[in-house]
Amino acid sequence: MFSDDIERFPTRFRESASRGPYLWDWGNECGLKGAGFAPTSMGGHHFITRAALQVLPEVTEWLHGEALLLTWCYCGFPDMNWAQYGTFGTEAISARMPDTRREWEISRYCQYNQLLDQGHFIGHHPDQAIEGLVGRYEDACRAVEEGRGRDAIRFLGAAIHYLEDSGSPPHAGSVSGPYHMPAESLRDVSGIGIDGYVPTPSGDFQETVDELAQFGREQCGDILALLEAGRADDVLPFQVACANRCARAVADLLIRFYRDFASSLTFGPALAPTGVELLDNGDFSRPGDAPFCPDGWVMYWENRADPDVSIERRDVSGVAEVVAERVSERVACVPTWPRVVRCAPGQPFRLVGEVVCDGGEAGLEILFTDDATRPVSPAAEETVQGEGWQTVVLDVVAPKGTEILRPGVFARGVPGAARFRRLSLTVR
Repeated sequence: MFSDDIERFPTRFRESASRGPYLWDWGNECGLKGAGFAPTSMGGHHFITRAALQVLPEVTEWLHGEALLLTWCYCGFPDMNWAQYGTFGTEAISARMPDTRREWEISRYCQYNQLLDQGHFIGHHPDQAIEGLVGRYEDACRAVEEGRGRDAIRFLGAAIHYLEDSGSPPHAGSVSGPYHMPAESLRDVSGIGIDGYVPTPSGDFQETVDELAQFGREQCGDILALLEAGRADDVLPFQVACANRCARAVADLLIRFYRDFASSLTFGPALAPTGVELLDNGDFSRPGDAPFCPDGWVMYWENRADPDVSIERRDVSGVAEVVAERVSERVACVPTWPRVVRCAPGQPFRLVGEVVCDGGEAGLEILFTDDATRPVSPAAEETVQGEGWQTVVLDVVAPKGTEILRPGVFARGVPGAARFRRLSLTVR
């Protein structure tokens, strides 16, 4: 699984807060293919988690596609749980941040929603990160007991993040200000690897965090001395040493979770049920944590630098709609990844919705992916024809390799408005 997940190692990550344009570019440089992959600004977490899973083939096989999602998405959750996602934010003034927080319902898995003031923020320094590690690991165990296997792995990803942060040099050394980012941002991740390491189930979490923090503080002293001397290029060996120490701790955590729960959890393919509605909130009636977005759905902008385009949920004469206006390049509204439909190749589906469009193209779409959210075919589309409200029907059959169906609505090249309402998805 990890032989072809990337095409090459990245050559650079973000190095300062003003380098917003590089925030997500490294994922494209690596050739990451998952539609649901969500690389954070700095790749350390992802490559540490990857190294841990590489010495655990039995865990990787058990997790199926969740192994790649744990690597390229879930382990970054606490760094993406901010209200500015989906807005023109501080990371990139000239571009809208992708709405990763809603796309994966990250606030739920971090037990903290900044917009709703629910829960509380957990710091990423070791003395606070221990709360996140223990709390999210307990959430993962509880999700297993309740039969929510994929939720369990997402909580586990958040727990892993806090574990890794405990050994990060600037976190362990309590370094803030201009040296924090260069002390943490790895210029070259190719040295992260723990080949030959034999994981043992982790015991006391506090002891593990204390050991990582002590090692991180020791390396941080050398890193700071080099940075203060203007020798930023020489800090890499100390950073990699910390990363590999963290990777061993993550491997120990993963083997513990695997041995406790592998017999009660499976992550293989599943058939979509027949005779039932497959969309959650398909009529957009429930608003999410902000009124502009339906609960369980997320907006997508192909051109995140376009300040004029709008796509939002509205109540029109008592009926909830998604309305896209002033659209140049494609925009869409799709279910969050936790609410997609699990299905099998050969299953026939029908997506129905009401659409009206003032010029340009608008309609319904369905994307089929494997279990790691990697597309198995181009998205199927059906556009509205005629004036006024029209019922659009999209009939498709899941192609070979399908394990996930993600429906949605889209618009492109619409100078006026495209409006969508009353969606329904069923097995034909």
